[in-house]
Amino acid sequence: MNAKLQPLVSVLRVFPDDGKYGDPYGFCATVRHLDPKTVEIIGAMRAPKPSEWRAIRDCLRKTKADTAIFTRIKNGCESAHYIRLPKNVF
Repeated sequence: MNAKLQPLVSVLRVFPDDGKYGDPYGFCATVRHLDPKTVEIIGAMRAPKPSEWRAIRDCLRKTKADTAIFTRIKNGCESAHYIRLPKNVF
């Protein structure tokens, strides 16, 4: 017999350029791993700023994911934004 652990959820934190784990962060969200190539960003503390989007995109590009779905519920209305994560960007 053997067992394997499948990561289904991660916590995404965006730090300042010189920040590290344990330091204060400026943005936080939950990331659900829907399948090996797709993640969903949920439970964000607020909408990310453009610089935070770039950090999030760069972080997710290091995974096998090629699509991120940013799901937002505001005033009872749900909207989903699909973000492509191409690996080779020049």
